[in-house]
Amino acid sequence: MPEPTRTRYLALAPHRGGLITAGTTVPTVEAPDLGSALTALRGHGVDAPLLRPSVSIPGDDTTPRVVVLEFDTAEHSDAPTVPFENLPDLDLPAPVTDRALQLAEEHRTGVIPHQRPTWARPGWHHAFVTWMRDAAAAAGATTVGDPRPVQHWALSAVWRLDTGEGAFYAKAIYGHPAHDDAPAHGFWHEPALTSLLSTEHGQGVPETVAVDTDRGWILMRDMRVTTFGDRTDEPAAPALTALADIQRHWAGRTADLTAVGCPDRRPSILYEQARELASDDDALAEALPTIHRLCERLEHGPIPLSLMHGDYHDQNVGVRDDGVVVAYDWSDGAIGHPFLDVGVFLHRRAETERADLAAAYRDRWRDYADAIALRDLFDIASVLSCLNQVVTSRDLAAGVEPDDRDPFVRGQAHALSLFFAALDEWRAAHPEDRPGGP
Repeated sequence: MPEPTRTRYLALAPHRGGLITAGTTVPTVEAPDLGSALTALRGHGVDAPLLRPSVSIPGDDTTPRVVVLEFDTAEHSDAPTVPFENLPDLDLPAPVTDRALQLAEEHRTGVIPHQRPTWARPGWHHAFVTWMRDAAAAAGATTVGDPRPVQHWALSAVWRLDTGEGAFYAKAIYGHPAHDDAPAHGFWHEPALTSLLSTEHGQGVPETVAVDTDRGWILMRDMRVTTFGDRTDEPAAPALTALADIQRHWAGRTADLTAVGCPDRRPSILYEQARELASDDDALAEALPTIHRLCERLEHGPIPLSLMHGDYHDQNVGVRDDGVVVAYDWSDGAIGHPFLDVGVFLHRRAETERADLAAAYRDRWRDYADAIALRDLFDIASVLSCLNQVVTSRDLAAGVEPDDRDPFVRGQAHALSLFFAALDEWRAAHPEDRPGGP
């Protein structure tokens, strides 16, 4: 299906027992991005804090896609409202009406699904914005204008604050801290990890200004990068050599990574996770003996456990104007085998690039093993990297609200197909690892 050329944003803003309306329907604007849409919607009386996008209806080259934005109560708005009981009378697409009725029930009862992130709950906005401003001021910045949202979705909320000393970005993290006997969930270690990386690596990672580890917030300076995904005519090898250099810095330092809350995703744990997945997947169950052998070889090989990024694709690493490569978005940061990170990056690059990119990455590890051994370990990691993404997608799908699960369910299915393709390629090159032997 062709990509839509336009986006229509619909605002669902509960107020005084109904929804704010504009004429005969809810406020609607066409805009090129979220920021422009929020500005335009203020003209329709929607001056409340954004909670989240909740419904997306695909478009095509002639029909705009529809994105529904939900807002915290606009307490000072003079805009007209329609009572919740009259929502079916509005001229809205059926999925939007359904979500509006669900929102009305949440508004009436105060009962919100427990998986919904903090930033998508009424009353969150004030504390976050106040912290953002105060932390920037403590860093010597003078605010210019109001903070504004850049992105809200199931896994994070990102806001921008312009100052006389440049832009700052604040990020709210998916998950929750450890409590009672329950461990931390989601990406709750990201603020502490990002702060540690900023201290030890300087320019090669985001410059962290402040963190609140109790509330899962990070404030960073603008990285001013162009991603490798947008640098299509430039060599991409520096993205992988920069990753290798960071990972070499953390090689063997698992205690330091554990101290900031990084989960343990070493190959032996990946195998146990594969066993869980195989309980209802016969093809995966058949592959378990091979998976076990590959995990054993990787974990007990010459490359030590280190920091894994976990989602190192070409939109999570960029280059500044001065040539410095910056690796960011360490949400999935974990203890694991460093080679497992590379497959995610390679799968987004042209097939003609992949061999040279892999060689550039492996070359950074030449003091740990010879070229043949490194190539063998890398080939093993190329299979297990896909399996690692299957586990990540499964865990995210299980943790988010049902309406937000679809991209992670599809991501799990895609990663699983890549895993089986990589496994077939491995077995073709290693007949001893086929079922039944050579």
